Amino acid sequence: MHPLGQSWLGEATRLGRRLATATAIVTAPVLDRFAVALPGTDAAITLRVAERIRTRFCTALADFDALRPPVSIGVAAHQAGEDADTLLQRADHALYEAKPASRDRVQLAR
Repeated sequence: MHPLGQSWLGEATRLGRRLATATAIVTAPVLDRFAVALPGTDAAITLRVAERIRTRFCTALADFDALRPPVSIGVAAHQAGEDADTLLQRADHALYEAKPASRDRVQLAR
């Protein structure tokens, strides 16, 4: 990975950990993404948290570099009987829906 990208991800991870709720679990970045789990949180609250994180990323990283990358977030709420892999796949799919739609947005998985 390019050093600028690695630096940006490090800053994004630190910011994500500061912005997440007390019960959130934040993973280390993998390539250009990381995961935040919000146990016991419904979709509506998760969407509000994700939008808050996206907005704060955009604000905090605006001066980071002239080439500020867009912040797109995929959100998936756990469904009864769903395993962790399926939940993450749905969140990842939502992320990929958010990117071409406009970037800099939060997308809820179906």
